Amino acid sequence: MLRTFIAIALIALLDSLNPATIAQAAVFAGTKHPSRAVIGFWLGAMMTYLVTGLLVLAGLSRLISDLAKHPPDWLLVVMLVIGIGVAVGGVITWRRRHSQSIGGLLVAGNQRTAFSVGIIATVTDLPTALPYFAAIGLITSAGLNSAQELSLMLTYNLIYLLPVLLVLALRLIAGKRAEAKLEAITAAFARWSDRVIAVLMVVGGVALALYAGFELLS
Repeated sequence: MLRTFIAIALIALLDSLNPATIAQAAVFAGTKHPSRAVIGFWLGAMMTYLVTGLLVLAGLSRLISDLAKHPPDWLLVVMLVIGIGVAVGGVITWRRRHSQSIGGLLVAGNQRTAFSVGIIATVTDLPTALPYFAAIGLITSAGLNSAQELSLMLTYNLIYLLPVLLVLALRLIAGKRAEAKLEAITAAFARWSDRVIAVLMVVGGVALALYAGFELLS
């Protein structure tokens, strides 16, 4: 157990040096309410990463892989509807980019927005989470009981997201000295966030809808 714990902790420590996650935490640390924004982001990322890991640990990854390789018609219809919905949502977001404001919610330090970003950012980062999946493989091969496996999964996730909390701690310690720089980063992110999100929604939605449509017709 101790050797496995040390190995898991070291892998998680290396995985925690994720520039994308740290940069997003820095953005939320520069908002009007840094504590609740960063904690919201942390909770969203933690929940998503931990639940995904537990599903893989439970062996559901094979089922998901089979569904991805040979999706049934009902799943393709659901994907088609989702793709169209996401694309339409992207168009609406683009048209309202000057009046609404996802960026404004970010600057305000809205906790729900931060929580949602934590979920979305973690999901999009999963294809690169090779260290995490390697750690899960190590846990499953260690011959541990369920409680020990769960404790190792929690350990991994806490270490992986530790830099997010460190960013918040540095922001609170530095106070006014860091505030101006972080606010400038957050403001720049907010100006472009609506446009970037809208484009990603349209591209991703259209791609998903086209894939589902072609599969249904083939």
